[in-house]
Parts: sequence; structure tokens; C-alpha cells
Amino acid sequence: MNRVAVVTGAAQGIGKAIVEKLLSSGLTVVAVDIDVQKLESSCGKEGPSSLARMCVDVSNYEAVKEAFGRISSSSSRISILVNNAGIQTHREIAEMSEEIWDETINVNLKSVFLCTKFAIRDMKSLQWGRIINISSMSAERGSYRHAHYCASKAGVVGFTKAAALELGKYNITCNAVCPGIVETRMIQETMDYKREKWMQEMPLNRFGRPDDIAEMVAFLASDKADWITGQSIHVNGGIITP
Repeated sequence: MNRVAVVTGAAQGIGKAIVEKLLSSGLTVVAVDIDVQKLESSCGKEGPSSLARMCVDVSNYEAVKEAFGRISSSSSRISILVNNAGIQTHREIAEMSEEIWDETINVNLKSVFLCTKFAIRDMKSLQWGRIINISSMSAERGSYRHAHYCASKAGVVGFTKAAALELGKYNITCNAVCPGIVETRMIQETMDYKREKWMQEMPLNRFGRPDDIAEMVAFLASDKADWITGQSIHVNGGIITP
């Protein structure tokens, strides 16, 4: 079966590493991001024939519905979904505007619902599917000035568990990957003043790389993970030990 994977937030960082890993695993990949310029520069305007790029606002219902309809009609049906799109801003609760709260919830959590809603139509017809949601260690551990981010990522974990219960009868698994401190552009501002503190808490004595997360995603997307569902898997160098 020609398996098609959709990866959101694919233009940089963890998303880009996931795209590259899934391509190397022999999958057809649709790389989705809201920033078309970054998407083309990171994934390349040409790229392999097994790679497609799509500019989509994954927090918008109609945009996701239309995009996933196009993917399904133009290629083999969607069998793997990686909900990776996410943003992080820095505000204390008292200073946080409603707009900042809503944007974070919409991009980090609502998008998971929307993309899952429109991907599972294909997966149900195939009677096979993999949904991998990128959460965060912040789903379990609070983070200063990140109440909105922590809430969104905890919501991803709750959604993952509920989706696993609903979708198991269709042979669709749903799991969350919770990265720890991975050196990407998104957390650079926090890295600037927390680097030493975080390193002291890290048993493995190094920060994560995007490839560390991509490897776990590729495993969960494979047949080797056939009996794993509803789980939140921490990949964090030991900074959290549940």
C-alpha cells in the first residue's frame, strides 16, 4: 500500500526533520505550512516526486477541509497524519490578551481537531491509520509565561487519548509525542536565559535535536507500532521522568 503522510508545521525545525525522515522511510509526504516561502526554501522547490507542498492555515476550518479534500482527490488516500503545527509566545497571565490566548489555542489545539477530523475519512475507508500529535513536556510541567502554551499542549494529550478510544475499531492508532528541550528557532528566546538551568536538569547532558523527535514519529507511523495507541511518549533526555 502506498502510504501518504500529511505533516503540518513542516517548514522548519521538528516538522522539517519529520518530513525528511518519513521521506527516507519510503512514504509519500505532503508538507503543510502557513508560510509558503519557508516551506519552499526548507523543502526545496523541486524535491523528490514523493514530496508535495501545500500552504494551509490549519487553524481555519474551511481551509483545512478544502486542503484535505484536494490531497485525497489528487493522491492515494491519507493514511498518516502528523499534527506538528505550533506556536509559542511569552506572556504572563495578567498581561495576556484574549487575541494571544485564542491564537495559541487555535494553532496548537484546534488545528489538531480539524486535521484529524478530515484525515480520518480516508483512514476509516482504508481500515488503517496513524495519527501522531506533537505535544510538549509543557503538557505535564508548567512553564513561566506560557500558561496559554501549556494549556494547548495539555489539550493535545487529552484529545489524543479520546481519539484513540474512538478510532481503534478502525485500526487507527493515535499517540502523542511530548518533546523536551529541542533546540529550534521557536524556543530561542527562552533558551537565551534558561539554557544553564535546563542543562543542570538534563540527565543525558544535552539538548534535543529535531531528529530525536522525527525518529519517534517514524516509529509510531510504522507497522512496528501496531499495538501502541492512546499514549503520550516523552522524548526529553530525562528532564521529566513520569
